[in-house]
Amino acid sequence: MAKLFRYYDDWKSEVFTCPDCDWTGTFEEGCVEIYAELMDSSCPICDYYSTPTLAIVSYPTLEESEQNWDKVSDIDKYGILLRKSFLEKLEKMRLKSATELPDLEGSSIVITWDCAGDKPGPDYYTILKHGDTEIWREPAIYEGYERFSEIVEILKEKYGESLVDVVPTKASDLYLYGDSLGSIRAVKGIRSRIHNQEID
Repeated sequence: MAKLFRYYDDWKSEVFTCPDCDWTGTFEEGCVEIYAELMDSSCPICDYYSTPTLAIVSYPTLEESEQNWDKVSDIDKYGILLRKSFLEKLEKMRLKSATELPDLEGSSIVITWDCAGDKPGPDYYTILKHGDTEIWREPAIYEGYERFSEIVEILKEKYGESLVDVVPTKASDLYLYGDSLGSIRAVKGIRSRIHNQEID
């Protein structure tokens, strides 16, 4: 069974032994795979499709990094502080309730999901528009398709059956979809469920 580590544990110096072929080596000498929330190391000798996973290292949360500040490099400290500042700004500005949205006239309301500002950075925003009128703005999240789903639910609560669609612009593609292979399909599914309509 793979050994589990938190990021600030001493996983770099530990020596692992493959239970199948007895290969020994460190995490970084193994076959390392990197994922969104963790990385793992497998035996580099065994067959790729059946090689045992020897160790799994989870990436740190902001709280874990702050608790291990003396182990964090200067460049990582800078990134952590930027991330913390962004999350604080997002929490202040993010749409939380249908009551924060303006009333809109009409029985066929289409909302445009746009992005604008200094990209990348804390002054890049997701902007919701009805026609030419901006109705909401908040910091843009990279690969923000889950946030898209949350906001669509709030829009549905506010505008009910009058909400016809939430249409992303080309300018919003990078931050909305990012590098996630399933993000485009996810957004189409969210839009199609607004009124059980087929989205091209």
